[in-house]
Amino acid sequence: MFKKFLLGLFMSSVLFSSIAIECKNYDSQEVKDYLFKELGLKNIEKVSKLDDFYYEVIFKANGRKIPLYVDCNLKYLISGELIDIKNKKNVTRERILQFQMELSKAKEKELISVLGKDKFEILKSSFPGKLSGFSVVSLKDVPVEGLITLGNKNANRIVYILTDPECPYCARLHNNIEKVINERNDVQFKVIFYPLPFHKNAKDLSSAVICSKDPAMLSIIFKSQGNASAIEKFSSMKCKDGDKILSKHIEFGNNIGIRGTPTIILGNGLKISGALSKEDLIKLIDLL
Repeated sequence: MFKKFLLGLFMSSVLFSSIAIECKNYDSQEVKDYLFKELGLKNIEKVSKLDDFYYEVIFKANGRKIPLYVDCNLKYLISGELIDIKNKKNVTRERILQFQMELSKAKEKELISVLGKDKFEILKSSFPGKLSGFSVVSLKDVPVEGLITLGNKNANRIVYILTDPECPYCARLHNNIEKVINERNDVQFKVIFYPLPFHKNAKDLSSAVICSKDPAMLSIIFKSQGNASAIEKFSSMKCKDGDKILSKHIEFGNNIGIRGTPTIILGNGLKISGALSKEDLIKLIDLL
């Protein structure tokens, strides 16, 4: 079957090459404008001639660069792997590897700018293979109202936690944070609420905790996950002020590109998502 497929490709390429194709000469902006007009493609970063017949179109989605191809007459858009038969190489895969290397270097530069070279090396060795999960965000607009503080309120080392009271991974992280607090007195965790839209009670529960100003209530809610009557009781304790403050928490999360919970942000802006273990949390704290 595969041999027939290759034979078909070969015959198609022979037929294509035997036909005289008259190409129009478009510049990169004309290609961009046409693809936007016809397909609504907005995030085109670059258009360049691949050869006499094709343009390479670099499309950006979710922070990733994706190579697409369009023929010289702007009739066909090709999404997939382009194989250079004569030179026996996967053109698309090579480009993607190049983009990954560029992204890795940019990430390293960003992390070094925040941590410094020595601490970056510590981070790299402490979280092998996980550097891609780290990024840097601005804490300029971090909310000041409605934060729930866990640990020593006078500690200089500050870690922000974006959490959702109905998120099971958030409950796991909260449990690990409590373990850290039992061992370390030099850190405070400030909880920012970011209820996910598919957790139907998360907004009301977040508002209720904000209204209570009680860290113990958050712990109880996490331990009550799956208990419908307890969740209903706590949800009813929300208040208008809590709802108002919560909207600012959600706005902050949206502005820094939070896509899930829990998310951990160090006081220097270093961000990573996930329910980290007690040991990994301590490694991050020590980087402060």
